[in-house]
Order: sequence, then structure tokens, then C-alpha cells
Amino acid sequence: MLLAYICIILCFQLAIAQSSRDLDSLLQNYAFRAFVRPRTGVVYDGHVPSNFTGIQVAALRLRSGSLRRRGFDSYKEFHVPVGVVEQPYVERVVLVYHNLGNFSNLYYPLPGYTFLAPVLGLLAYDATDLSATNLSELDVRASAEPISVNFSNVRFRANGSSMSTPMCVYFGLDGSVGFDNVVNESTCLTTNQGHFSIVVGSLVAPAPTPSGGRGGTTGIGGGNGRSKRASEKDATNGRCRGMGRTTADDTHWEHEGARGVGDSD
Repeated sequence: MLLAYICIILCFQLAIAQSSRDLDSLLQNYAFRAFVRPRTGVVYDGHVPSNFTGIQVAALRLRSGSLRRRGFDSYKEFHVPVGVVEQPYVERVVLVYHNLGNFSNLYYPLPGYTFLAPVLGLLAYDATDLSATNLSELDVRASAEPISVNFSNVRFRANGSSMSTPMCVYFGLDGSVGFDNVVNESTCLTTNQGHFSIVVGSLVAPAPTPSGGRGGTTGIGGGNGRSKRASEKDATNGRCRGMGRTTADDTHWEHEGARGVGDSD
């Protein structure tokens, strides 16, 4: 029984990783298309097809030396501090921004939790060829101060009869999930790239007690989510039908991005 439960958890996480990683690849393509006569240090908003309406992407090209020495303040909701380095080293790097909006719970289902903000992503790529597609991410680390993510539209609300403590959630590129404390009510801190949001534990009514038996608790994990590989021909099929409960009220957010300033490097 325990082995079967562990298998369900692992299969569920694998399905999330495959679907979300396909989405990362597509959004990298759409973000890079925004570079028309690009300037270093300027934020370019990309465009996604109509079946991804609600998702926002952007791209920012920086010299690696400038990224390390100066960072980049106010890249959408992200503050990139001094000391961010990439491996392997490249001369220029592109930071791709994701705001998954009302697709957040679809690509990153989290059973037992409710999203209070959209899932935001920050991924780094080699800027050598701005027409390249399906690129692999660089390994980016904040070596001094952490990268901060300021969720300006966190929707704190009572969940049932009480309000659970909101938490930052981190989705790694390998499918891992981690939690941390929220800072200043709406900020998450990270030293790595990936996807981030703020969640709160959902209150679930206890299962009926079987006749003659004792009641138990219901765990967070488990599921039978399935995924189909995304493609530009039919990108809708790439969305993972996860276990997370989705309602229009829980998964609809909007955000207005801001442009960056030029980098003289």
C-alpha cells in the first residue's frame, strides 16, 4: 500500500514536470521573438497565441558582467541583486519572465493548497543566438543577496472559517516543490531560477468515519494527473490536467508590466 502511494506521488510530480517544461520551451520561443533590433538592458514584452491568453512573457538581455556587478532592479515583479552568476559562463544572458495568470493552477497544480497569486517564472538562457528555439536553461545562482519576487496582487482572504498562514512556494526545473516564509506580506526570496507563487493551505472537510472504525486524516499528495506534450500546432493539448481544484475566482489575475532602462554595457 505504501509503495503504491509513493508511486502515485512520483508519477504525479513527473507529469507536472513534463507538462510545465514543455511550456517553458514554448514561452522561451515566444519571448525571444520579441527581440527586434534589441538593445541590451531593455525589457521586451512578448506575445503568446490566443489559446494562451492570460499568460505574459518578456525577455531581457544583459551582459553577464553587468548582471553580476549591477544586477537589475524592477524586472516586472523580480528584483535581481548584485552577484547573480550563471554556469556555464556566456557573454550575454537573456532572462525570460513568465506570468502564468489563470493558467497557474493548470500547469502547477498543488493539491491541498489555494493560490493567492499567479505563478511567476524567471529563467536564464544563452543570448548568443536570439533566433534559437528549444534552448536549455543556464544554471543561475544569486551568490550574495537573494533574488526577491514582489507579488503586488496577493489576494489574502479567509479560507473557510479561518485563515491559514500564507507561504511562498517554489517550483524547481526538476519538478521539485519547496515552501518558505513570506517576507513583508507579499515577497518571496530565492537564490535560484524557477517558478514562484504564494499559497495557503485549503481546508478540506474530513472524510466520513466508516461504521465501526476510526476517522483518519487526508494527506496532501496523490493524484492521477495526465499530461500531453505541448506543440505550437496545438498548444492547448500541452496543458496538464492536474488534480488541483480550479475556479475562475481562484486562478484569474492580471498584471501590468513595466519596461526596464537601458544598460550601457
